Amino acid sequence: MFARNDVPKPIAPKGFAPSASHDGKRLLYLREENGPESSIQIVDVLTGKSSELIRGLVNQAFWSLDDSKIAFVKSDASVWHIWTTPTTAGAQPVQLSPTP
Repeated sequence: MFARNDVPKPIAPKGFAPSASHDGKRLLYLREENGPESSIQIVDVLTGKSSELIRGLVNQAFWSLDDSKIAFVKSDASVWHIWTTPTTAGAQPVQLSPTP
């Protein structure tokens, strides 16, 4: 449930770890997929439309200060790395932490 203007709306019935954008218009959440994989979903709170940003061994998604990007951690099956990606569809994620 997400409340905007005191009106609660169901947003992500199968999601967890929500993160609201600073303007309150969008919400990130994680959704369990097949096996150990999760996906990072973004939902427009006004329309309820949800879309998948990233899928894999991902966790801990957070908004940038201007809401134009998200940061998240992603595992390569042995170590977790910090990544960032724009919130636009089709954008390519960039790894921020070095590979050991």
